[in-house]
Amino acid sequence: MKHSLIALAAGAALSLFASAASAAPIVNHYLLQMDASGNDMQSYAYLNGALFFNNDCNTVPGNENCSQSWGFYIASSDRSVTLTNNFNVYAPDGVMLTDFGTATAEFVSNGDLEDFGISLNSHIGSPGFCCAIPGGTNYIGTGDWQTVAFFTVTNVDGTPLDDVTIQFRSDIQAVPEPVSISLFGTGLAGAIAMRRRRRKAAA
Repeated sequence: MKHSLIALAAGAALSLFASAASAAPIVNHYLLQMDASGNDMQSYAYLNGALFFNNDCNTVPGNENCSQSWGFYIASSDRSVTLTNNFNVYAPDGVMLTDFGTATAEFVSNGDLEDFGISLNSHIGSPGFCCAIPGGTNYIGTGDWQTVAFFTVTNVDGTPLDDVTIQFRSDIQAVPEPVSISLFGTGLAGAIAMRRRRRKAAA
């Protein structure tokens, strides 16, 4: 199990202040993604639709864990957003837990930074993966990107400045076939094969 945590702040080019009172506010769109669909977890950060950075979490198959954070500067904490969304991800059967994690946002006062991030624990192949976060939001894994948090930072006059979307992508876990069904199928196939052999012998 390996952990990866990167905190990045967009620089002066991403200033949230209008150059003049009559100027339109700068609106930036931040997208932070955690991808657990493969054998090695990856995180992606997009700014206004363009890839800003990609992080290989260097995880190993099994119980994987990766955390990724990002941030941008704001004028003061009165325009910041604070949230915590714990979530659980289940296989299509709605029973087997495949992933769990947390999406967060907070104001970091020592840097005037709106910080946001996602951490994800993912386990491939084991129905005994433990444990669901009590009270967390439950999702059914689709194999596509799923949004766990969205928020907008506003200007002092209430106009939107920046919005943030946080997403995850989970591998779709195959639901284990019950042993009884498997044995029944095997026995039925064997019975059919024996019946065919008997017919050939009688012929």
